Amino acid sequence: MSVTHDPVIAALGAFGAWLLVAGPLYQAAMELRDQGSTERRELPPDVVSPRRVSPWWWLVPPVAYRKYRQERERMKRSVLQVLTADEVQRILTFSNTALGWLLVAGGARCIAVKETWEFVEAMEWAWGWALLLVAVAGLAALGNTSYQTARTSRILAAATHSNAP
Repeated sequence: MSVTHDPVIAALGAFGAWLLVAGPLYQAAMELRDQGSTERRELPPDVVSPRRVSPWWWLVPPVAYRKYRQERERMKRSVLQVLTADEVQRILTFSNTALGWLLVAGGARCIAVKETWEFVEAMEWAWGWALLLVAVAGLAALGNTSYQTARTSRILAAATHSNAP
């Protein structure tokens, strides 16, 4: 495997890889916001609200995780008993979309970390710079997604408000 020793090419590779992280994160946020706004609703009246796992259990993480999973499974069984097949299909579409975009973003993040590492090597910097750049670029991708999602929501709210009778 060859490492690019031209810093400009290495920087472009790292920047492009981080764009490949930011893109799926943003797309996921937009699609999930759109799908979630049509699917979000209260729990059916027949379903008992989820019981909160005491934070004290996290002092013994395996036990806390087991309790959390048990409650989640109980909720899933309860909800599936009262939903129609069409409602279950919509929920699955939503969760499958989320999983798909997270897998794409996760794979892109692996490539971005590799490209960032190669950029730091091409610049002949200490490895700590790679950690810093990965952290900053990851936060920038998440920040962009948060900003753009909030911006879109504000614009849609303003448009809805201005078009209200």
